[in-house]
Amino acid sequence: MNAEFKKGMMKRILILSVVIVFLFCADGARILYLQTVRTGALAGKAQSQQLYDTEVSAMRGTIYDSEGNVLAQSATVWNVFIDPFNITTEEKRNLVVDCLSENLKLDEEEKGELVENTKKNKLRYIVVAKKIENDIKENIAAFSAEHKLGEIIGFEQTTRRYYPHGSLASSVIGFTGNDNQGLTGVESFYEDELKGTNGRIVTVKDANSNKLPTDYETSIEAVDGNSLVLTINQTIQYYLEKGLRTTMEEYKAKGAYGVVMDCNTGAILAMSSLPDFDCNEPYKITYSKTKKQLKKIKDKKEKSEAQSAAIQNQWRNFTVSDTYVPGSVFKTFMSCAALEENVVNLDTSYTCTGSIQVKNYKMHCH
Repeated sequence: MNAEFKKGMMKRILILSVVIVFLFCADGARILYLQTVRTGALAGKAQSQQLYDTEVSAMRGTIYDSEGNVLAQSATVWNVFIDPFNITTEEKRNLVVDCLSENLKLDEEEKGELVENTKKNKLRYIVVAKKIENDIKENIAAFSAEHKLGEIIGFEQTTRRYYPHGSLASSVIGFTGNDNQGLTGVESFYEDELKGTNGRIVTVKDANSNKLPTDYETSIEAVDGNSLVLTINQTIQYYLEKGLRTTMEEYKAKGAYGVVMDCNTGAILAMSSLPDFDCNEPYKITYSKTKKQLKKIKDKKEKSEAQSAAIQNQWRNFTVSDTYVPGSVFKTFMSCAALEENVVNLDTSYTCTGSIQVKNYKMHCH
């Protein structure tokens, strides 16, 4: 009996030992798999859980005219975000909604969307407004501090592009998109010089996703973009556009284009292509004739296509993007060439008979 008991006990111990060894081997294999095959993926997850990585927008370079007048510049604005996870009471939710609705001038639909966002308590970050001015940010921040909402309402610094003179030289300057990237004109052509390099702020967060003190913060400074000085002269540009606009309105023309050049250096002192646009509101149609034509279109699809074409048209700088028959413009070059070669002088006269025959083509004068 004793021998049988001992034999059974040894058998159970052997089985238990085999199971334990198997489990240890399985754990070892799992650890090896995680530390080798899954290292990159797991490290990325750990980093995302432990760090806040915030991008700091670089200030885009300023664009000046030849006299140093500002044609385009960037200024600091703010994105507003909320952390629904920290909204623990209905009172806090109401305070957040009332504060943001009032300062951001939200309508009923937008306010309803904000309320829904505050209820998403599994999320830690929801942007509720982009690129607001500093005075609005200060009002929200003051309310947040007064009612101790600092863990719920936050701000991110970014930049916004401003064009002090609106439509002046708009086809030359162009404009930027929501991501602060140049889309047309010199804003697009000199994108690499103007955009700068964004910075970063990396902050450690605890197990509850709260930011730790700034002792654990790492910052990489943003490098602002280079500024750009054009040969455009603001005053000459103004008078060129004024003359072209008067002509276009008088004759109800499709467009009017003009260039003023320094004949000694080739520098462009003014360049305009009408219809133009306000660089601050590039998607807004400005030409009254185009607006009237669009109003007459009843079909929604046709109207949408026509509106899109009109917007693209007013962005286009026809003076450099399109070809045209030079016509009377070329008379200047011909007269200069004749004077330079001493074929004629300033007192030479010419009688025009109304036309001239050039091989098989009869050219009429106007």
